[in-house]
Amino acid sequence: MLLYKYLKYERKELFETGLIRFTQPKYFNDPFEALPFVENILSPEFVSEIIPVLSNKKQVDIITNELNNQDTKNTFKELYLTFQRSNSTEQEKIKKRLLGISKDDLSKVMQSYWSDQIGILSLSEENDNLTMWSHYADEHEGFVVGFNPIKNITDIKTQFIHLKKIHYSCKRPNLSLFGLEQKTSERNKQWLKAFFLTKSKDWSYENEWRQVNMLKYANNIKDNNFGLIYLFKYNIESIESVLLGCNMLPENRKEIINMIKNLNIKIYEMRINKNNYSLDKVRIN
Repeated sequence: MLLYKYLKYERKELFETGLIRFTQPKYFNDPFEALPFVENILSPEFVSEIIPVLSNKKQVDIITNELNNQDTKNTFKELYLTFQRSNSTEQEKIKKRLLGISKDDLSKVMQSYWSDQIGILSLSEENDNLTMWSHYADEHEGFVVGFNPIKNITDIKTQFIHLKKIHYSCKRPNLSLFGLEQKTSERNKQWLKAFFLTKSKDWSYENEWRQVNMLKYANNIKDNNFGLIYLFKYNIESIESVLLGCNMLPENRKEIINMIKNLNIKIYEMRINKNNYSLDKVRIN
């Protein structure tokens, strides 16, 4: 199975530069992107007991030694250290966050954090979706690139999350800031799925897969006056096909064909079906 990237004609430069963009969550067209609901709530009884303890290292050591789970111990120590490094105002904020009465929107804070750390390459199982051709390929004037997911699209060291299928849901993921009862591995898996691999069912027609890369490994960074664009070198052998839009201008069609004709890439053009509201894929090389 190939996975497909819908692109505007202007993105033809990826064939010239060997670079492909990984987009930060804040630039996606979905306002819920990387925005699960972070429910930073612990019971008032628990918070009233834990706050005095966080001011007393002896008490922290006693409690830590009594805990059985190493992940829980580490989490408790992290909370203690954070509390100790904070001034009185910050400590009060921590208390309010634990109680779930903070005015801070932690979801937005975390979304902003991730937008500075990671970029996302969105691909689809579909290559003939009329809506996606219209939205992402400039009203059928653009093109679609077919990637083989078995081959690494970018260097494996750049990858934060390997290619995974999106989970579609009617309900936003709900996260707890301090999951003391969870193992770190389970909590990390839950958070990564919530932030990067879950979307509303309204988007299910896209049948999306994602690869998430760390921005610090980008091979090139451009500033287009609207923000930074992070580009990664891709494996040309991972591209198996290119599909040209049914409304692509003849001169643009010719240019792209000339750019890739000597590569081991199958070239198709999309044609309007005579009987149905659908597109036919016709090979031209």
